[in-house]
Amino acid sequence: MFNYTLYFTIAGSTALVMLIGILLGGWLMFKGNRSAKTNESFIGRSSKGEVFSILDDSDSPDYPEGQSKEEGKILERTNKFLKALGGN
Repeated sequence: MFNYTLYFTIAGSTALVMLIGILLGGWLMFKGNRSAKTNESFIGRSSKGEVFSILDDSDSPDYPEGQSKEEGKILERTNKFLKALGGN
């Protein structure tokens, strides 16, 4: 008799914890989706400022085709260094 009571207590408490987790997860998903559709904050204050994004290759600025003397010297030194390391 004692073993069945212990088993049912463990199963009941496990079911209760799972139910609380499911309800909490559902509430968080509801709040997250609602705040994404509207302009209100989800948790805490609303954001201040703009969101930035990382530029793609297509968004990169165009650089001039020619290179200056300083750039040429740096490229020469870099190529010498790489050849010394065994690079091409």
